[in-house]
Amino acid sequence: MVQTASSLAIIWPRVRDDIKSVVALAFVCAILVYSKCNQVLWESVIVFHSVGIQLETHRGLPWFPPLRVERQFLPWSALQDFVIHEGLQGWNVRYYLAAIATSASDAVQIHVAFENILPHFPILLVVYRSVQYALNNAG
Repeated sequence: MVQTASSLAIIWPRVRDDIKSVVALAFVCAILVYSKCNQVLWESVIVFHSVGIQLETHRGLPWFPPLRVERQFLPWSALQDFVIHEGLQGWNVRYYLAAIATSASDAVQIHVAFENILPHFPILLVVYRSVQYALNNAG
């Protein structure tokens, strides 16, 4: 952010008299601010033992409360299974958690947990076991 401010201090004297350059510079600055505000801060899987699970993604700036939170709630009645999948990313094998659920029209949907941060297998295994325990004891 400091580098951006110093770059702006260097560029501003050259473009301040031309309205098109000022508009273009404002547009570039707006894109930079948006990309910083859109970064993923954390993701979580919340288990509500008698109701279902909720997948959350929190976005914003690291030193402020989240600016945007995306939530997907999956009730136990719609949740068929919660699994660990493996996928290829280049030459690497990545593991990810997925909730397999049915919609109101009986279509099968796959909801990926932690799809932005993709934690390593040991972390996924802890979350998987917790959700499986709750899924087997729900009711």
